[in-house]
Amino acid sequence: MNNKLKKRKPKKNRSSSWLIVTLTVIALLVCLIGMAAAYLMMYKPDVDVDENPFGTDTDRSETEEPVETEDQANTPAIETDPLYTERVEDKYNILVMGRDKVALNTDVIMVVSYDVKNGNLSILQIPRDTYIGGSRVNALLAQYYNDARAKGADDPLYTGMQSVASSIQTNMNIVIDRFVLVNIDSFRSIVDLIGGVEIDVPIDMEYHDPDQNLHIDLKAGKQTLNGEKAEQFMRYRAGYLEGDIGRVNAQKLFISAFISQLKKSVSPSMITGLVNELINNVTTSLSVSDCVYFGTNALNLDLSKISMMTLPGVEARANVDSGAWYYIMKRYDTLAIINRYLNVFTDEITDSIFDRNRVFTDTAKQHINDIYYAAASVITDNTYTASGILDGDDPDIPLDSRYFP
Repeated sequence: MNNKLKKRKPKKNRSSSWLIVTLTVIALLVCLIGMAAAYLMMYKPDVDVDENPFGTDTDRSETEEPVETEDQANTPAIETDPLYTERVEDKYNILVMGRDKVALNTDVIMVVSYDVKNGNLSILQIPRDTYIGGSRVNALLAQYYNDARAKGADDPLYTGMQSVASSIQTNMNIVIDRFVLVNIDSFRSIVDLIGGVEIDVPIDMEYHDPDQNLHIDLKAGKQTLNGEKAEQFMRYRAGYLEGDIGRVNAQKLFISAFISQLKKSVSPSMITGLVNELINNVTTSLSVSDCVYFGTNALNLDLSKISMMTLPGVEARANVDSGAWYYIMKRYDTLAIINRYLNVFTDEITDSIFDRNRVFTDTAKQHINDIYYAAASVITDNTYTASGILDGDDPDIPLDSRYFP
């Protein structure tokens, strides 16, 4: 009988192998996360440095002849064009627009200028009835959208927004680095994501428009507005004596409260939700990295360094006493605001290139020209800070006696 024992092969230590694989995967994940974090820490949004950003002739040897109209004693001498190539470090302009549900009218139009290095945020609100090229600025998107669609653009809404941004940049001489178009549903979602916005509603707001499926019913007093009620607040204008200008000023109250709430309610899940909403349900040129960059930096913003102003101007009818109502820009006040808050270049925007094509006036109508060329005023009278508004320094919003006797 063979008593020899057969040698057994040692069993492989499977737990040991899985441990090595697991540790390797964890190490790779840590490495990737570290690389992503390092990338985001070093990331800065790219910008175009165009030698001719405003579509103007930058040959210093040429000048433009001034437009001759009455009462233009304060029109500065026409200057030669500077070369706008050197940008202020870490300063970006973002065009933000809100569209209605029924059409492509954009009743909320703002240029947000963020000076990241110095921690300043400036918001220029452009009233929807602002005269531009014989039309209103809130109709631009629909015009460009229809044009893009007729030409077979893959995404006519995105292409339309590109054209709106280009028009504002060329004619208003404000460089637009990114754009954001928010529809009503997305606006509601964003407000709900941050937990609503606490605001002291100044008056009872009631208005109904079945054609737009717009129903506003808000009572005066301090309250937290969810997305639906925030929409009502932002769109109300019926009881304001100055209509859309009253609404624009009321929106300053909401913007201040919104930013304050955003800073209070920040959390990883909230940030993830906001980025997801912006990327998936909003028409924007912002990338995910852009959102993270601006969002993380904005959390440290001092509310006293957030400035808001309305485009300087006056309402006027097309034919003095008849015709459509428009909001006519005041040229010199606007230029002063742009250079103070929104200019991304080390060179000042000069009078010689500002609104070179005079699209913000009707040169054939003296009463409109008189507003457009009005003497410069003190622009600080038109500027509010978020902290000031939260402390009670509210814009003056006259009420219509028909609604509030």
